Amino acid sequence: MLKRITKIQSVGRFGNANCGNSQFDKITLIHGRNTYGKSTLGDIFSSLEKGNIDSITKRKTIPRSTTAQAVSLSFLGISSNSEVSVELKQSGWQNTLPDGMKLYVFDDGFYHESVFSSRKFNRETKEKLSAFILGQQGVAMAVSIAEKNKLKSDAVRRTNVIKKDVFQSIGNIPQFLSMSVSEPQQDIQAKIDELRKQHTNLTKQKKNATDISSRQVLSEVTFIDDVTDKIKQANIILVSSVESHHEEAKQNVTLHIEKNFTSKTGAEKWISQGLSLNNKHSCNFCGQALTVDATKLIDSYREYFNDAYLQHETLVKWGIQLNAVMVKL
Repeated sequence: MLKRITKIQSVGRFGNANCGNSQFDKITLIHGRNTYGKSTLGDIFSSLEKGNIDSITKRKTIPRSTTAQAVSLSFLGISSNSEVSVELKQSGWQNTLPDGMKLYVFDDGFYHESVFSSRKFNRETKEKLSAFILGQQGVAMAVSIAEKNKLKSDAVRRTNVIKKDVFQSIGNIPQFLSMSVSEPQQDIQAKIDELRKQHTNLTKQKKNATDISSRQVLSEVTFIDDVTDKIKQANIILVSSVESHHEEAKQNVTLHIEKNFTSKTGAEKWISQGLSLNNKHSCNFCGQALTVDATKLIDSYREYFNDAYLQHETLVKWGIQLNAVMVKL
């Protein structure tokens, strides 16, 4: 137990206190007014308990002096009548408490650190209070239990995800996992890939079947009138030709189309329209005078696309349209 406070120097209220004549008993009460040093004594004992002198170095005596801080305490061992001195110097506390003695301090500092912090009971102070109650070994065990509980929770969560995503269709998972694999992993993976392809194809077929089944049922096309005669008339018109065309002019036009037109579809119609715009002397596009060969070619055009050709074209076009309208009606 603490037997006496031999010296306190340059710590808080105590500038140079030598009080070694005062001795302490098993129960000793220290009382005094505010600012008389009770909290300073608590800080000294807490510093010794924790082995940390920061709280002491912050309590320099005011006004400051050049005297170094120093504390000397005397403890009486449990199994010995001799006193053991424990001293505070600039480098820290010297010596240790006798006979493995423990020092516990319950002061304002303990109150604010372990129970309430700024008059609030929060998570930090709860943890500190638990640490005080459980002790160092108990705290280590509590931390270990908390870590294992977290690992367990993570494992359970992961297991549930795997059961849902991987083993959803497996009834007895332990029995499934205990089954032996008789094929190489490469072969199994190849089968899995093939089954996935089949599944994709079947899914497409199923969708196509659904799309087809959702289509409207086709209705039979019926004719109110007999269109046989109309079809015959259309065929007669389509196979008709203009006998008045000059054969040589026709060959010249056909040869020119074969040699010079990339797309032969609609070539005759294009040439026929161009003739209606030509003045027989110059080109429709650039205005240059026509050469002898060009004039001969255009004359062949005019001979081929004469009035009889135009009449025949009109007859075919209107005859087909009229038959189509009559069939539709």
